[in-house]
Amino acid sequence: MLHRHCIDVLQERIHTCEKAIYALLSGNLKALLPACVTWEDWLWAHYRVMVDARSEQEVRTTTNSTRPQQQLPSIYWEKKLTPEMIFQELQASPLQSVREQALLPYYVIQKCIILNDADSLAQEMSAWISDRERRPPQQLVRFMAHLVLFLRTTGLETKEEIGVSILEAYVQDLIEADHKDLVAFYVSLLPQELQVHWYAKFLEAVRVREDRETCLALAHEVGLDVQLITKTVVENIRSRHVGVMQDGLDAATSEEDRLKIEAIDWLVFDESQRAETIRQANAVTRTFLAIKKHAAAREVFHKVPSDSVSIIIRQTELETGATDLSAEDDNAIREFLCLQAYLDAQDSFNDWFQHFHHNKPTAPSPLEGATFTDQVAYEHRESQYEDERQRWEQSIKLQTRATVDRLYNVLLFTEGWMVDQRTEENSDASRHLQMELLRQLCLPFVACLLHTVLHSTSQYRECLQLADVIASEQHQLYKIFKKEELQKLLENMRESSVALLDQGTDTLGYEPLR
Repeated sequence: MLHRHCIDVLQERIHTCEKAIYALLSGNLKALLPACVTWEDWLWAHYRVMVDARSEQEVRTTTNSTRPQQQLPSIYWEKKLTPEMIFQELQASPLQSVREQALLPYYVIQKCIILNDADSLAQEMSAWISDRERRPPQQLVRFMAHLVLFLRTTGLETKEEIGVSILEAYVQDLIEADHKDLVAFYVSLLPQELQVHWYAKFLEAVRVREDRETCLALAHEVGLDVQLITKTVVENIRSRHVGVMQDGLDAATSEEDRLKIEAIDWLVFDESQRAETIRQANAVTRTFLAIKKHAAAREVFHKVPSDSVSIIIRQTELETGATDLSAEDDNAIREFLCLQAYLDAQDSFNDWFQHFHHNKPTAPSPLEGATFTDQVAYEHRESQYEDERQRWEQSIKLQTRATVDRLYNVLLFTEGWMVDQRTEENSDASRHLQMELLRQLCLPFVACLLHTVLHSTSQYRECLQLADVIASEQHQLYKIFKKEELQKLLENMRESSVALLDQGTDTLGYEPLR
């Protein structure tokens, strides 16, 4: 009766909104749509009519009543809607606004969920994420990521790689927004190799020590491989732009260098990573020494705790029951000591150079026609100068001896400076190449510094003894020198020999000339 009455009322000339009410009660879609202006309106109208028609059909087919049923107009039954047909109708709507809204992401997601079409939903979301020119807003990516997680729990997700790409996009958004408290959890939902990649990338931008500790604690809580992640962080940072060799003894430390230095801090939080700390510190130091950034190299060494070697030995003993280190750890520690010896020698030379050339006392200027008072003051200054000169000579003597010892410690390092003594199973070819290049770069440089110290302090005979050390077959240092470097060294030796001749000895400083 109600349906019939409402259908009859629709034949009258009434307001559109009033007509929509009667159309709703009678299930007349054609009369209802003129009052609908949005995608939601059209979806609701179609579903309302579909449900009304199906309900009426169910009542008529299942009710056992002797009372005759009211016949409805054929228009009521002529269009049997289905969910698929409804969304096709919306995409073909005569209203442009409805057609445009049907393409919007949130409406597409609703359509796929209503139709229970997980495959199409995944494909659509993947297409949005892949569009680099029109990347979805962060809130939409957040919604899609949580929708993927929901689909995982219900077992409806069909393509794992699509879900992973969406989660990666959300992780990237979290990193860019600096949500430190959320990144670890969502990274843990990715495959392990991507966990390492994304969390390492996130940690690269964390500079404050307290924030670093917090991020590592959160990573531990969700089960991330913290040791591999921190190692990857350091390797990522140190593999950035290396720079070029600078002129002079020591190049300035740049901001990029500072990042590489601070990256070592990621490895010192966990004592079990001390061996890795030394390996990474060695790698960064090799890079800095290659471009003559000695100050930056020294800062790297200051990042390594002084008890690292003893901790490595103790951990090895706990794990194996013996103090014999693995070949990899043994070589790393040896390289660390080689680099430390070189930096100590460089520091000692710098101190000697400063003291020898800039701290030498200056003799007072002689006076002419001075009064008695001025003469007394001059003699006092001269006495002070003599005392200062004697102290300077004594200190420069001690400083020279220490500098010579440290420079020789590099040249005559046991079994060769920057030379591994044990063979590793998985040898790093690039590391060995870098070590050989550092030998070719640093050892001739050390020899030059040593000659400078000896010649400047009139130890000419010792200068020629340095030539014997370089030429000896025991150490074979001459093989490292380039032709022009040997020529330069020989020119320096010639100056020392001339100085010996001036002192009345032979060119080797052994016998006086007759």
